[in-house]
Amino acid sequence: MRILFVSYGVYEYDGRTRELMKVANLLGVSTFVTMVDSLEGRSHSDDKHIRVKKGKFAFCRFIFRALKTSFRMKQIDILFIDNRRAVIPGLLIRLLKRPRIIIQDVRELYLISEVNHFAGKLGCIVERSLISRASVLICANDHRSEIMKEHFSLNEKPLVFENIRKLVSDDFAPIGELESKYGSLLQKKTFRIISTSGYSISRTNDKLVLAMKQLGPEFELFLVGGGSKRDRMRIEKIIGENHIENVNLIGMVKESELKYLIQHCHLGVVNYNNENTNNRFCASGKIYEFLFEGLPVVTTENVPLVEFVDKHKVGIADNEYVQAIMRIKQEYDQFRSSVHSFVNSLSVEENTKKLAKQITERLVISGLR
Repeated sequence: MRILFVSYGVYEYDGRTRELMKVANLLGVSTFVTMVDSLEGRSHSDDKHIRVKKGKFAFCRFIFRALKTSFRMKQIDILFIDNRRAVIPGLLIRLLKRPRIIIQDVRELYLISEVNHFAGKLGCIVERSLISRASVLICANDHRSEIMKEHFSLNEKPLVFENIRKLVSDDFAPIGELESKYGSLLQKKTFRIISTSGYSISRTNDKLVLAMKQLGPEFELFLVGGGSKRDRMRIEKIIGENHIENVNLIGMVKESELKYLIQHCHLGVVNYNNENTNNRFCASGKIYEFLFEGLPVVTTENVPLVEFVDKHKVGIADNEYVQAIMRIKQEYDQFRSSVHSFVNSLSVEENTKKLAKQITERLVISGLR
């Protein structure tokens, strides 16, 4: 099977994209088109992985490279579409190259009735157009699968591919450089808390930052990731007006750097809002990244997160943060033990193989393989 995998996910930062690429490789001989943050240390001319650098006119260049790559392939048996923006070149490739099979990962669950701007509503319409033509649909948890079956009037529920992933280090981040960069930040004898949702206000990081004032100097927060300029200004204003001295804004980092930071913290925060279906029924990969590094978690009270921490005893769901953080610190060894037991029952590789097997079974049943 000859496969063209198209994703607008940024390869260095997008764990789900990288895992789905492994699934594609299990299904057949695959060619990939993805976004990247940097071409440093990577071959731009690799025929098996076409990399489109972020920057000016990135989306136009992405569409062009996806189409160009499709025309260079004599035959496309499977068109594998990952990430919503990849739907646009996906529809064009479907029209021009007529692949026999379309696999679509619907990682986000944006409903047109919940989107308030024109571009978002148009995106819902375009995405639905491919959903109706896909041979196999994939989503990220059971809640989303059930909602999609009803909302899109599907004959069967999409396959579930949970965001079970662990961070890995690479050769581009020498440990000495990381120690030099972060050594001064990590030298305090504090209970270190890390959130990888940046300074996003919609993720309630404003409330998390305020919680640090109440928690006091024994605790320290590391906000890793990006966000809008407006949100950063609001976070900085909260810090300044409340004289908060135990919050560090790190910004975006690559995978090996993130792994290093998490390894030097004690607790991970996984937070989403409850304002729409996509967030209410979140499917977090961040929670697995923390757990695989041995960290218990505090999460917001979204249904999947509440179910997860209650079932596996690896953390506490609490929209207010403070009491949950204090309890985990007090019972830290017990929570760490539960985390250790849980991750020992997981296998990223088996999760990937399971999806590849389920896709193959669906294709056989439908007569496409």
